[in-house]
Amino acid sequence: MAEWGKRSMSSDSSDPRLTYTQNIERYRRLLKTQLSDAEREFIERRISEAHRAYETPTDRFVVRANIDHFLKALSDDDLTPEKRSTITKLLIEEANKLSHDLEQLQFTEDRVLAGRKRLEQLRSKLNDPRFDPANRSQASRLLATMEETQRLLEEFCEQLRRKVIGRDGI
Repeated sequence: MAEWGKRSMSSDSSDPRLTYTQNIERYRRLLKTQLSDAEREFIERRISEAHRAYETPTDRFVVRANIDHFLKALSDDDLTPEKRSTITKLLIEEANKLSHDLEQLQFTEDRVLAGRKRLEQLRSKLNDPRFDPANRSQASRLLATMEETQRLLEEFCEQLRRKVIGRDGI
């Protein structure tokens, strides 16, 4: 075992994927502790670098497909609050996997714009006097869910924008 002063975040494992996973877990545990802003930014940057080092085009495709799937699932007006909460958590988890470059920012901004259009369409449907009153309460619940999802997406997009712009100096 290495001396205390010579320890690094990596493990003794020869499997780089395992080391990567262990490092990410360690970084996430560190983020839950009290840190200065500079320390927090450093750790977030290290997580981002670790993700980039082992991310493949297939990984990006799967994450993006999952995000699109979760967004579509959240527009289902028959979801129970428990399922909606679970899907929202999964959406946030997948979105966090994208949080490291300009390409991912563009993907997220596209989803934010599409969400705004869906909200506008649903609002105009609800405001249409020909809209079936029997479906109004269900559509209103769906609107509330979509507004909350949109708020989360926009917050994430803004955080990603600050991170990418701050790091790349764009």
